[in-house]
Order: sequence, then structure tokens, then C-alpha cells
Amino acid sequence: MRLPSPKAASLPNDALFKQLLHNAQVNPNILIHDPAHNKDATTAQFLRDVVAFKEEVLSQLPQNLLNSQGRLQTPGVYIAILASLSYDFIVGLYAVVALGAAAVPLSTKVLPEEGDWLVKKCNAICLLAQQEHISLASQIQSQQPTDPLIPVISIQHPPNPSFALPQIDPTLTFPSTQPGLLLFTSGTTGPPKGAILPRQLFFPHVDPDCTADDTAIVYRAVNGLPGVLNLSDLVYVCARIELFPGGIQPAPIWERLRCGGVTVLAGATRFWQVLMTHYEERLRALPENERILYDEGVRNLRVVWFGGGMPLPAAKRFWLRLRGEKEWTVKYGASELGREAMVFRFSSESAALKPIIGRPLAGTEVRLTEGQHGELLIKSPTVMIGYIDDEERTHAAFDADGFYRTGDLVHQDAQGMFVFDGRASADFVRFNGLRVSVYEVESQLCDLPYILEAYVLSIPDNRYGHRVGALVLLAARETSLTLGKLRKDLATVLAMYKLPTALRVVDSDEELPRSPEGKLSRNTAMQRFFPREARGLSGKVEVWDIELEEMVTRRVWDWGGI
Repeated sequence: MRLPSPKAASLPNDALFKQLLHNAQVNPNILIHDPAHNKDATTAQFLRDVVAFKEEVLSQLPQNLLNSQGRLQTPGVYIAILASLSYDFIVGLYAVVALGAAAVPLSTKVLPEEGDWLVKKCNAICLLAQQEHISLASQIQSQQPTDPLIPVISIQHPPNPSFALPQIDPTLTFPSTQPGLLLFTSGTTGPPKGAILPRQLFFPHVDPDCTADDTAIVYRAVNGLPGVLNLSDLVYVCARIELFPGGIQPAPIWERLRCGGVTVLAGATRFWQVLMTHYEERLRALPENERILYDEGVRNLRVVWFGGGMPLPAAKRFWLRLRGEKEWTVKYGASELGREAMVFRFSSESAALKPIIGRPLAGTEVRLTEGQHGELLIKSPTVMIGYIDDEERTHAAFDADGFYRTGDLVHQDAQGMFVFDGRASADFVRFNGLRVSVYEVESQLCDLPYILEAYVLSIPDNRYGHRVGALVLLAARETSLTLGKLRKDLATVLAMYKLPTALRVVDSDEELPRSPEGKLSRNTAMQRFFPREARGLSGKVEVWDIELEEMVTRRVWDWGGI
């Protein structure tokens, strides 16, 4: 790999790279620790690697894409990246940003024909690939029937670059509103949607929670927004980033916490649930002198937040108690919103019981369609530009004033806090004309001591419209559960019409279908665990006789009356 010429060893004239260059000049500490690839890098080395790889990319692009100065003719074009969570990915990402292009991170588990579809959808000018994924990149390339083929460029960096720090080029500027990141999000049906996010996304628009004195564990997949944002914010403030690729792996993360020194930990709801389960099943029974090291590792965390869905009260209570009621943060966002739009900080169990998403951050405008309640509408500097090659869907995503329609139902309480009520399209079960909150029933299910994890699904029913279906994983010591026992234990906290009328216990050798962020893929789960035959539900599903219940009940309000 060639080293860049002095002209090439330059960075864009914007707030992002000015900040990174400043960090490189004043902070000699390790920025990125990637033990899986035996790589440690300071900010200075990272920036050298970024400009060296940027030059490599330019040297392999077709000349018709470059102008007379050797830069991209059309800023904002798309460059795909095929890499796992690694130093290579971060170098590739920032090289794309330095080129003025928009990064398109792909899953390393993508099938060649899927990868080909994604690359063609955005008309990517090249595909950057980590060395261990070059074979998959070549298979994606081979799907193309046209010539010339899209260039596949291996992400490389010299082992010990010795050239001077790059400098800011005053003439190299890019609009903050141009495309900076393209994320493909799963569609409920059909191919994924491609949300185009502005370059502004990489510039924190509020004071970051983290500082250069922090050490953070990063585990999230980099083909989703949380993974990219988590990395970019930490890079921006020059915090130490310790990479844990491979998804949610509770044992090594708990061991790292036990060793001490970690001050930042962020994750989706599923992440905290898995860590909690590991603690209860593996660490709780340890001798106190051993367990206290894990407890102290959690209590010494300075910045901790939930994201990617509303955490259930049981999980919030567990972590509050383990941390000695130190502050936690819930961040509300979505791929289409770019950065988080709302934040709620809490340190008491009473506050943890409500599904509060907080107040808007600076620069974020919020509306509710019905005044103090209704669908949440949001406008901010990092909201998506639109869905790629889909004007109809883009138009439908915004209202007449340019506010993004989140699809979340929210109300504002007496203190001015915004409280999550559920997804307008998915977080309610329509049972016999009544509306049952999925979040409410899941919260009560997860409070039962014999349940490790629980989900409520809306199961189609010919007579009642839909049934409340409970999909549960039992705690390690439990071997069986009947629907009768479950309903009896929930009857003191839920009205009768909200009680599950279908139960499926997940066997120990079965896996739940999940998204890269760990969220349950509800449509797939319903088809797999609640299969239907001509006469109704089949397989291992236990079904309650609703007609008999209606005959014996004596309290009209149990069925949604007065």
C-alpha cells in the first residue's frame, strides 16, 4: 500500500476533522483497542491510516469519477463497506467521510445476491472490504452482469506509518446536509428500506456524555445506526474504545467489567436483559468476595444508557439496585431520526416504573398529533433526507411541515415529560374490539419470578380478531408452565381481557428470531411458534377457552365494560 503524497495527506475543513486533528495533537493515549485483530491505535495513528487508505481508494477508482484535483467529481456518492466491528471498519468509515462520500455499511452475513441488490440500489461506486470478507465481496461483485464491475478495495493500512500528521485543507469543504450515511433497515415485508442520513450526523449537536478520560465497551453491529453512532461519538471525544465483536457475549463483557476501568456502557434493551440473565444464573451464587468485583465494575460505570426500545420495569429495577441507584439514561431515537431526539435520566425505582422517554434535546422540535397525546412527530438537523429511490415512501414519512412521523404513540404528563404508549401499528393487540397494550402485559410477565424473558404477540383469531399470545422463556430452574397458572398469577394485576389466551413456552434447544440489535422479529416468531392449521393454533401452543371464561365471569369490567 502506497503512502499518501503531502497533498493527499489532508482532511476536510469541517468541525469533525478539526476536532480529531486537535485530539491527535494533545492526546497520545490509545483511542481504539481491537484485541481480536491485535491492533491498538492512537488518534494520530488512526488519522494517518485514514488518509493513507483514502489515497488508496482514490487510486483504484475509475478516473471518470475524479476531477482535475483528484477528488470525487460528485460529493455525496455512495461507497459500501463490508466489515465487522473492527479497527478496519472505523478506518474505512472515516476514509469515506473524508472523501466526501456517503458510507453504506453492509452486514457481513449478507448473501451475495442480497449484497448485490443493496449495492445496486444505491449505485455504490466501490465496495470496501475487510480482508477476512474479501471472498464475500468478490461473490457480491460476481453477481453483476455488466462490465466494468464495481471495484472491490481491501481495507489496508501501513503497519507503522511514519509520515506527518495530516492537515486541514481550507479548500476542501462539504455541505453538512449532503448524504453522509445510508442505512438499510428491515422492512416488515419486501426488501429493506434505505434511509439516507445527512453528513451532519457525524457532528455531535449536543454536548456528548463521554470525555477523553472515559473507557467504553463497544459491541454493537456496525451495519446499524446505534453501532455507527456509538463509535463516532467516542472517536469525536477521544475516549478509549474497546471492541467486543460478535454480538452480545455476556461472559467476556462481565469479565472486562470485573477487571475495572470501564466507565461507559451503552446497549439496546436486549443487551441489558442478556447481561442481567447471566448475572442471575452465573454470578449471583458466587462467594461474596468474588461477586463483589463484578458489582463494583457496574457501580464504577459513569455513563450508562438504554436504547433501541423501551426497557421493561424489571430490567430497570435490577440495574438500578446493582448500581446503587446511580443515574441511568434512556435515549429515544430511530434510524430515520439519525441522532437521539429525546433523553430521560433516572436514578429511582419510582421513575423507572413508567415508560418515560424524556424531553427533546436542543435543536429538536416535537409535536403530538392530538395536542397532549397522539403520534410523535419530530424535526431535527439529523433526520433522514429520505428513503433512497423511493419518493412515495419518503413523502409518506413526513407531514406537511417537514416533521418525521415516528409511528410511536406518546402522551405528555403533568411534569412535561413525554411518555411512550406504544407503536401505533404494532404495540397493541385488538382483542374482541378492545385494545391491549403489549408493553403493559410484557412488563407484568417479566415480573413473574419463573419467567426469564417474555413477549406478547397478536395472534389472529377468527372469532375475536386477535388473541393475546405469550411467548416465554423460563428461568433456569423452571421446567414447565401452564396457561392456567400464568393467567392466575397475572389476574391480580391485569384485567381479564388483557390476560394471555395462548401460551408457547420456548424449549431450551430453540432460538428466537432476532434483528442485529437483538430485537425479536415478531412476524417470524409468530409464524414459527404460533403456527395455524384449519381449526386454529397447533403445535406446542396451549389455548384458553375464551367462551367458557365469558360464561363464568361475573365482573363486566373484566371484559372492557364500565
